[in-house]
Amino acid sequence: MLNYCQAECCFAKKKLKLMDLIEQKPKHLNAEIAETLYQQYPERINDLYYHDVILNERSVSRPAYRRIAKKILAYAKFGDPVIAKAWIKKLQQAYPRRWAMISELDTALAKLSSD
Repeated sequence: MLNYCQAECCFAKKKLKLMDLIEQKPKHLNAEIAETLYQQYPERINDLYYHDVILNERSVSRPAYRRIAKKILAYAKFGDPVIAKAWIKKLQQAYPRRWAMISELDTALAKLSSD
């Protein structure tokens, strides 16, 4: 039977392997995996989550914008809500003519501000 220290060491090694895999194939990153790895690798997860989960949405429709907003809200639950708000503002500034995106992101920003 493994003692607590051995189990923690084994778990840490598995997290490191998972982080290496995600960095090699970021398309596999989702909110659940990001939440698992965030405590140990916050900066790396912030960067990967924004670039490969948020910006990787290919569609330009209201449902796609709603998915982006939900992904940002999911990040805010386990990550840094201040960074989530910054991502929203950054996207709104980058795409000022995408009214549907701005609307969906405003809804997400309101939810973040009320929490």
